[in-house]
Amino acid sequence: MGRLDGKVALISGGARGMGAEEVNLFAGEGARVVFGDILDDLGRQVEADGRAAGLEVAYAHLDVTSAGDWAAIVALAEERYGRLDILVNNAGISISAGGGAGNIALEDTSAADWDRVMDINSKGGVSGDAGGHSGDAAGRRGRYRQHFVHCRDDGGVVAVASL
Repeated sequence: MGRLDGKVALISGGARGMGAEEVNLFAGEGARVVFGDILDDLGRQVEADGRAAGLEVAYAHLDVTSAGDWAAIVALAEERYGRLDILVNNAGISISAGGGAGNIALEDTSAADWDRVMDINSKGGVSGDAGGHSGDAAGRRGRYRQHFVHCRDDGGVVAVASL
C-alpha cells in the first residue's frame, strides 16, 4: 500500500528533471498523476515510460501562464479521476548565459527575459491555485481536501499548504 493510494495529483513542469521525478515518485506511491509541461515530446516519453512501468500517469500540454491550459488540465484530472487532491507547482525557469550553466547578472537581464521568468515562476503558480479562475486547481477547495506544494527551479520548496 502506497502513501498516496487513492489520491489524484496534478504536477506542472513534469517532463524532465525534478518534475519527472515527482511524477514517478507520486505514481509509485499510489497516486494517479496528471502532469503537464510545454516540452510535449519529453512529457509524452515520461508518460509512456510510466505506463510501461505500470504507473497511472497522464500527460497533457500545460503552459502555466495560460488560464486555458490550466482549465484543460484540471478538467482532464476531474474527468478521468473524478477529483484533484494534490497540486505541485513545479514549473519554473532561470535565465542562463548562452543557454549554459550559470545565471546572467541582473544588470544584464533584459526586461523581456525578466518578464518571462516572472510569468512562469510567479504568475504560473498563481494561475494554478489562485481563487476565482475557471481553470484553477484550488477553486476546488470546497469539494476536496487538497495539498499544495510550490517548488522553485533550484529544487527549493517555496511554500507548502494543507487545506
